[in-house]
Amino acid sequence: MAPPGCPEFEYAHLHQAVQLLSERSGTLVRGLVQGTISRTGGSKNTRPHHGILFAGLTPIGHAYFAGHYRGEGYACLREYRVFFGGREGAKPGHVMHEMRELASFLDGAFNALDMRGQEGVQTEEFVMHAAQLAADAFQRFLTIHPYANGNGHMGRFVVWAIFTRYGYIPQSWTIDPRPNFSKYEEMIEAHRRGDCEQLEQAILRSLIRAA
Repeated sequence: MAPPGCPEFEYAHLHQAVQLLSERSGTLVRGLVQGTISRTGGSKNTRPHHGILFAGLTPIGHAYFAGHYRGEGYACLREYRVFFGGREGAKPGHVMHEMRELASFLDGAFNALDMRGQEGVQTEEFVMHAAQLAADAFQRFLTIHPYANGNGHMGRFVVWAIFTRYGYIPQSWTIDPRPNFSKYEEMIEAHRRGDCEQLEQAILRSLIRAA
């Protein structure tokens, strides 16, 4: 919900949105697969990639909606609130702190997962731990909902960044459009309640090993 006097960040009505988001999502995926986009850095700070994805799709005069969190020092982002699935995302003034907390969580999780890989854990078990991490990071990201719009896209980008870091490609886990899973939103909400298996398994089934 935009503050008084500010426009809502909506892009679905723009005729060029479908093509641009598809093309730009493909560019981000190629960057992650080829390593030209930092997988570790990209998972912890999605702002540059949000900026790439949504450039030109923001309200006129508000280009900063692309690539910046709610709560940042821009006129219409300082107090921009978001609601989804009957709940509110993090308060604008808390977003930056919560995203730093998420980055810290990812640092610790990557270190732990890297250690498992060095210890020669069976591939199936290792990938399961990666899927648990990806699902957890995805759900935490969406709970914060750091952007005025495009949170689902960037949450799915984080999943891509995590898996490509370990040499896996979440083939049917698309950035744009949203994955064609029959219970996509229900799985996210179930994970938020502590029932994590559905989302983890859906992500796991999407994987292929990179060549």
